[in-house]
Amino acid sequence: MEKIELNGGCYVLPPGIEGTLNLKKVIGGLFGAKHLSQQIMTLGQAPTPILSFGKSQVVLFVLAGTPTITIAGKAFQAGPETGLSVRPGEAFRVATGGGFAQILITVCPEHRGFPIVKSLGDNFDDTYPDRLVAPDAAKKEEMGVRTYQVLVGGKAGSSQVTQFIGEIPPGKTPPHHHLYEEALYILFGEGRMWTGDTCAPVGPGSIIFLPSKQEHSLECISKDGLRLAGHFYPAGSPAENY
Repeated sequence: MEKIELNGGCYVLPPGIEGTLNLKKVIGGLFGAKHLSQQIMTLGQAPTPILSFGKSQVVLFVLAGTPTITIAGKAFQAGPETGLSVRPGEAFRVATGGGFAQILITVCPEHRGFPIVKSLGDNFDDTYPDRLVAPDAAKKEEMGVRTYQVLVGGKAGSSQVTQFIGEIPPGKTPPHHHLYEEALYILFGEGRMWTGDTCAPVGPGSIIFLPSKQEHSLECISKDGLRLAGHFYPAGSPAENY
């Protein structure tokens, strides 16, 4: 994947994840992020090793497939565009049941050690039992002409990262910035990401990184709109912009 650099440390990665068992880092300290890190996991018939990112908060977003995700001994049946929180210290494993799945893994703060461990353990944090969250049209919130739904937040056990799905109609959002560091993944639609007078094309599979306080504008050029998955640190509301 060839990274397209924009103003202020913002960048766009075009689609390009390949393979049937692959873990590809797309956001992290080496790419200019201070807090967030992201990896895209692509897997086929075999389950993943048991993974743990230590004391970091982990938030999963299913891009494709219907995997079973087991966290510290408790199993969740996930589907496309569902989000799931893994608490610090918990281990997890993903199985496809012989199919295919692709999952966006957000880790905060970035974990630099090797994430494979020997045991799932039995330390599931029952304080937050409802970890799996699916899109629900009734829970959409308006933000001007845009809408969003928070999937994973404090109620699902994520105190560090907020995960949301956003929808943007045709047109260009007004230039704005956030106080949080943000990563966007385009699910549907075509557009352009602007920072000042520089822009890059985006479409399904594109990854966008936005440093804190970087002014930007996302333009949708598809008549049916643009849909994206967003993650940001520190946790809060996607509607907070300046």
